[in-house]
Order: sequence, then C-alpha cells, then structure tokens
Amino acid sequence: MGSEVEGSNVDNAFSGGIKNLGLIEEYAEFSGKTVETVKTLVEHGGELLMHEWLAFNPKTEEEIEHFYRVNMFQVYDLINWNMSKDYKKILDYYVPLVIGDKVLDYGCGIGTFLLALKNQMYHDKQQHYKILQGLEINFHCSRFARYRGLEVTNLICSDQELEINFHCSRFARYRGLEVTNLICSEYEYDTVILIDVAEHFLDWKQKLTKITKLCKTRLICRFGITPPEDKIHVQHLHRPPMKKVDEWMFLDLGFKRVADWVYDRITPM
Repeated sequence: MGSEVEGSNVDNAFSGGIKNLGLIEEYAEFSGKTVETVKTLVEHGGELLMHEWLAFNPKTEEEIEHFYRVNMFQVYDLINWNMSKDYKKILDYYVPLVIGDKVLDYGCGIGTFLLALKNQMYHDKQQHYKILQGLEINFHCSRFARYRGLEVTNLICSDQELEINFHCSRFARYRGLEVTNLICSEYEYDTVILIDVAEHFLDWKQKLTKITKLCKTRLICRFGITPPEDKIHVQHLHRPPMKKVDEWMFLDLGFKRVADWVYDRITPM
C-alpha cells in the first residue's frame, strides 16, 4: 500500500529507475521539453544543483530560501530521487503511518508522497482524507505538483513564517504567482510530514518549533541521511540527530517517539 501512484506513472518509474521513463515523460509533457532532454537533466540534476549551490554559496537564511525558491535544477534532482528504489521504501514505510484525515506535507517537492496518499484512498475505500495539502518553496516543483492534481501552495513569506492567509495569497496572485490559500491554524493537521527537509534548515530547531504548532497529533520528520562527516552533502546543513538526541529534542517540543522519525504529540490537541 502506498507504492503505487494512480494516474502518474510514478509506480512504473520505480521498478526500472532511469530506464523506465514514466515520471520523466510526465514532466516532459508538463514542461514542453523532449523526453531525452528531461532524461539528461534528471540524470545530472543532483550534480547541477550542487554546482549551483557552490557557485551561489548561500550563508544566511534569506539567501538559502532564495536559492531553493528559484533554482531550476531542484525539480530534476527530485524526479531522480522519487524514481529511486530507496524512495519507494520510504513510501512503503511512512504512508501507512499517516493518521487522521487532515494532512500537510511540508516541503512536498513534486508531490509524490501526497500522490501515494491519494492512491491509498483509491485502493482502500475505508481511507478518506478531507485535506491533503502540500507546502513547497521551489517554484518549479510546486508548479509540477499542481499539474499532477495536488493542492500545493508556494511558500511566499521571505522568512518562511506560516502566515499564508487570504490577503497574502490574493496579493501574491495579483503579482502573477500561482498561490492557493493554505489552512494554517494552530493544530490544524492530524499529521504533518517532513521527508528529507529539516536538514536543509539553517536553524532547524527554530523551524520545527513553528512547524509543530500546525500538528495536532502526529509528526513524521525524517532527516536526510548524510555520508560520513568528511563527505557530508554540501546542502545538508545539519547531520541527523542521534536517536537519543532526537528523542529528547522532540520531547522538548511536546512529542514522543513512536517509530523511526515518527512522533506523536504527548498531549493531543
């Protein structure tokens, strides 16, 4: 359950990696590029993204946000990652752990996790989500996610505050941006998901303090795994916390660990 994605060809792409072009063909249709062009960009997306990062060399939170907001290679790197067998394992493990009927995927990328949840409803008539929303800072990724039929909002506040309200989104649309309203009341979502997101925050403790305020019951917060310290990925600003460290860190935020990178609010809201 959760390894197939209805109507997106992502499930086909998983089995054959880069040789199986389901997701690549989908992006080619969306972008107007040829399949071969997209395939080449996907194959080299991670390398190109890292090159851009090193050239831009962002240091402040504002510079980091700007980089992720506009970089065009992020979408190709994510397509490659979402087609991998490792990402399929992530879906297989975490999709069944999503609880409740209101779900937010914070940093949803191209929306593959949300599509897996939609597919879960397709196969399991007992499962129903009232709200499946994504929040994504990268313009190219969020546009593609919306093309895939998802409700995904651009994070438009420069300091990444969760103040995306009616007036803010109206003004953003007036300025030519594709923005939908994001429900962002405290404790609005039964499950909030961050898959390979928190390691990119400059101050991840501060960010998680804000993000967890949206979460009523369950937080799925998987830190991207980094190589040994001498080979740490340049875009991973933090190593994953050790298991004991992450337990007390999330306890401090009001959550207890119930599975790998899965935390439940100690006092449900």
